[in-house]
Amino acid sequence: METGRVLVTGSEGLIGRIIVPDLEQAGYEVWRLDRVELERPRYIRADISYPTFPQTVAEQLPRVDSIVHLAACSHVDASWQEIEGPNILGVRHIYELAINRFVPHIVLASSNHVTGGYESSLVLGDMIYADNLPWPDSVCGLSKLFAENTAMRAVPYGVSTNCLRIGSVRAEDDPTISPRLMKTWLSHRDCRQLFQKALARCDRFQIYYGVSNNDGRFWSIENARHELAYKPLDNAAEHMR
Repeated sequence: METGRVLVTGSEGLIGRIIVPDLEQAGYEVWRLDRVELERPRYIRADISYPTFPQTVAEQLPRVDSIVHLAACSHVDASWQEIEGPNILGVRHIYELAINRFVPHIVLASSNHVTGGYESSLVLGDMIYADNLPWPDSVCGLSKLFAENTAMRAVPYGVSTNCLRIGSVRAEDDPTISPRLMKTWLSHRDCRQLFQKALARCDRFQIYYGVSNNDGRFWSIENARHELAYKPLDNAAEHMR
């Protein structure tokens, strides 16, 4: 299957380092974009929050078939000052770039904190679904809701987006650190699978939760199973046995 050319923003962050090698192995021509200074082929150093970002990147980037947008401030306790540049202006610039360059597909790294407000009222067995009303629990969650709404607004301009509300991805890939993490963990190999499947099928606006098949998880992944054929391989409880 032809995979095409993809731009990955925030390529040098944790999730970028997890998924980029997998995308390259799958046959994608990956162009990386981040703020860090690196010397490597198909790499663009840029800050998505700069006003000139769309024009600057358009001059360096060949036509791409898709964008995986990871670049963001993802700290749940971040302030508005920390969030505004990457998560508000940056998202606007990414969609401006996609619309102006006729990029039809985006996989957007959203956050479980878009609906984090539900967590305090959950009882055993309750499930949060992608079509529940948003209930952000933080400035970060609110900014990710803005990103999802920006993605929805881009649909009439020919840009489809799969929004992945990412759970908990850890550098050490160990979910046993806390009771919440045992429920919210997204393993590295499930992360790789989810992004690749979201990239392969992106023909409308949709929201999916990114979480492994953990005992006690409270986000539904049924639509991801059905629509993306996502089959998580890991369960945090297996690490306790």
